Amino acid sequence: MSDFKFTNTETELVVSLFVSKEQVDKEYQKLETEALKKIKVNGYRAGKAPKEALRARLNSKDLLDRVLQNLSKENLNEVYKQLMERKEPVTFAYTIDLKEKENGFTFDYKFAKVPTVSDLDVKSAKTELKLEKVTDKDVLESIETRLNEGRSRVKVEDEAKKGDEVLFDFKGYIDGEAFEGGEAEDYSLVLGSAQFIAGFEEQLLGKKAGWKGEIKATFPSTYYVKNYRDKEATFEINLKEVRRVNSLKLDSKEFKDSPLGSEEYLGQYKVFVKKDLVVSRFIQSQRDFLDELVKELSQSVKFHISDLLLKEKIAQLDKQFNDQLKQYKVKRKEYLEVIKATEEDIQVELKTSAVNEYKLSYIYQELLKEFKKEFTEEEKKQYQEVFDALKFTSPSNDLLDQLAVLEGLLEKTSRTKELKAWNDYKVYLVEELKKLDKEIQSMQEKQTQEPAEEKVETKEEK
Repeated sequence: MSDFKFTNTETELVVSLFVSKEQVDKEYQKLETEALKKIKVNGYRAGKAPKEALRARLNSKDLLDRVLQNLSKENLNEVYKQLMERKEPVTFAYTIDLKEKENGFTFDYKFAKVPTVSDLDVKSAKTELKLEKVTDKDVLESIETRLNEGRSRVKVEDEAKKGDEVLFDFKGYIDGEAFEGGEAEDYSLVLGSAQFIAGFEEQLLGKKAGWKGEIKATFPSTYYVKNYRDKEATFEINLKEVRRVNSLKLDSKEFKDSPLGSEEYLGQYKVFVKKDLVVSRFIQSQRDFLDELVKELSQSVKFHISDLLLKEKIAQLDKQFNDQLKQYKVKRKEYLEVIKATEEDIQVELKTSAVNEYKLSYIYQELLKEFKKEFTEEEKKQYQEVFDALKFTSPSNDLLDQLAVLEGLLEKTSRTKELKAWNDYKVYLVEELKKLDKEIQSMQEKQTQEPAEEKVETKEEK
């Protein structure tokens, strides 16, 4: 076996192997002998005709391609072995480039390196850990939200507020010219849904049905129509209707007269809803902190990734894009015409998305490596109390990792105030959940006792 040559770049590693002409000829002879045996010439049995006649019917180029392909596969195993021995940080994404030389062939095995993140400055990050205890007001609002899911909307004459549905006509202008896709009649929009560009929906708040006027908003730099990016647009608005959910209030006669409105039932429901909110906020608080921190860090880090690794992700995103177009029965060419973009523009967007997905993932991996904490026995015991209170018989590894990263990060970056708040929050969590569980147990015991008491009364009456 010839010597391997290793060439490193920032994102890729090329392993080169030279195979001599003699080695190629030797392999060629083997395949040729087998191939000639199968060739038929009129008047002869298969493989028994003169060699010149047999070779005349042999596709030597295809045979050589097969030889080189076989050598490439055989050598790949040895390449992997060499990579493992050298402990090279490469992925399984690779290509093989073949170069013919005067006295043989060079096989270049190009591997994508594991992506790297540099300039990770966590200490300067501004993202804060937000911890909120569940209040009685939170519980009541959550109950009302759950009760009103799916309820119909009614027209109101009031000023539009967040959550209302507005019906309006609009026509948009950029630099005084109407632009394609910027006009509609009887358009329905729920305020706060972020369906329109930033700043548009906010300017409809406080407006009543019948209002006519102008709204100005600027298209974001990432807007899907390239020609509209960073441009201010003026929209002529005719607000026709404001529709609001016909909400059911807990203090309304309608609710109090319903089976759900009894004081006993509502009291029980409050306990279950509060427990649900306490659990979800605990999980969401640390998850939101890490997600926001990763996004913030992604704006300043240096990220190095090979195009070889991106190729598969881009293909995956491209397929998702095509599937979405099919779902709406839109042809790709038609879509490109509407958004005034080229196929090259789409590929750039897909690559940007692919890079971003990898970047966020690898920043989190770096946080795991740098800050993941090994809990002491006392800390494990404390978290076990938390999990017992949460009724998590076996918490997921993802959750355990997130908690370990969170605490390790707060400690190593000297966020003493947030660390104390987190430790206090864990104590609150355990105490609150134990209290709620006791209330739930008491309610269940009461429910099992009531039928028995009714039975006793019935016997006495008899």
